[in-house]
Amino acid sequence: MNGLGDTPFDFVVEPRNPEHLFATTRSGMYKSTNSGNDWMLVPNTREAPVASLALQKEGNSTVMYGYRFLKSAPGVYRSSDGGKTWEKLWTETNGVVVKLAIAPNNPQMLYAVNENNTVFQSQNQGNSWKELN
Repeated sequence: MNGLGDTPFDFVVEPRNPEHLFATTRSGMYKSTNSGNDWMLVPNTREAPVASLALQKEGNSTVMYGYRFLKSAPGVYRSSDGGKTWEKLWTETNGVVVKLAIAPNNPQMLYAVNENNTVFQSQNQGNSWKELN
């Protein structure tokens, strides 16, 4: 695993190409295009590392959902350009989101679990969230 600069929080396989992998670490998000043999840092992810990551096919592209440790507003963000830029979706997470998942039968539905084991659900691609009891 050449070039992976830190211990991963999360590993995710790109849904459009299984040889493309992403690893989220304290020092940034890394991408591999050869099944994990070699890794490169994704630009602009060192300053706001991603803790948890979920990927979704959307047309001919892949959309990323990630919990970012952004100093001014940590929370769940969305990227449609491979992690170069991020759009803020949700910051009221009540702690670090350690796992994000997308429902396989409904791409509108996202789930998040924070460090306190609280489960949240979004039914509109992350635009609004509710706590599940």
